[in-house]
Amino acid sequence: MSRDRLPPPAPPYLTRRYPSTQKGGTLIAEDVTELEAHRRRLCDTDGYRPSYCRRCGHSRLHVHDYPERQFCSEKMRCLIKVVRHRCVGCGAVWRILPAFLACFLRCIWSFIERTLQIDVPPPPSLLPSPPLSLPPASVPSAPPSPPRPPPSLSSLSPPVAPSPVPALRPSLPSSPPLLCVPSESLSSAPAAPQLSPSPPPSPVLADPSLSPASLSPSPALSPPSSAPSIPSRGPASPAPPSSAIAPSASTVRRWRARLAMSAALLCQVLAQSGTPALDHLAKTVGLGGTRAALVAAYVTHHSPPRGQSLSELAALAHRLAPGVRLM
Repeated sequence: MSRDRLPPPAPPYLTRRYPSTQKGGTLIAEDVTELEAHRRRLCDTDGYRPSYCRRCGHSRLHVHDYPERQFCSEKMRCLIKVVRHRCVGCGAVWRILPAFLACFLRCIWSFIERTLQIDVPPPPSLLPSPPLSLPPASVPSAPPSPPRPPPSLSSLSPPVAPSPVPALRPSLPSSPPLLCVPSESLSSAPAAPQLSPSPPPSPVLADPSLSPASLSPSPALSPPSSAPSIPSRGPASPAPPSSAIAPSASTVRRWRARLAMSAALLCQVLAQSGTPALDHLAKTVGLGGTRAALVAAYVTHHSPPRGQSLSELAALAHRLAPGVRLM
């Protein structure tokens, strides 16, 4: 048995096209990728108006109604209005969705792409260039040193040890001459009073009340023994829940399971489009590839903006084969 196993086939709800007898359906405005652009289009009566009916080719379509559509993003869940137009010729009703909304999915495409961690590689201009191999730089040789003179006799003599006798200090200015006083005058002179050593001065306090005894802690200021003890700090309270919205684990598993299904029908649709780039994309993935491999190949070959790889591929498949879904 071969080790290569084919991916599971896609269910009918992903590969079912619009029947020829169906009147109306869903159209995707591929140039509307943001919510603000969608709101500006809604303010204009001709913002989302199709140029012709996809069923009968009639060029006049009137606004039918503005139904509400719920969607979920990383930060909010809200309702937005979409517009539906009705053909005057055949009566077909066409619903126009912006490109960031997914058909039959509640979450927007950018949210799904970030959840599934589908990264968009940077364009080739932003990729780091390989390091250039430079030839080894030639190190210039040092200039020849000039010839040294022959050593003198003084340099060959042993060094003189320092003298242990310190050098004489410079002479200080002479003191005034001494006076010769007779000894009799010295004996008749009154004796100098004997000074007794005075005791060390006692510390003087500015305030008599601030005696060393008064500086001791007073029992009246100490906390009473019967005072209640401060309770220890318990564990920190849990942080409030974040406003970010995360899909459930079952929803993420369902998304990954759909991307792991066969992309044979999508590759056939791309190969029959008549565009060389899409034909090359289909041949790169092959009939045995998965939808995740098709998304990765589309990101590599076309480099869509970040957050728009799934929306662009889904809109392309729906335009070439109305009703066929990527997920």
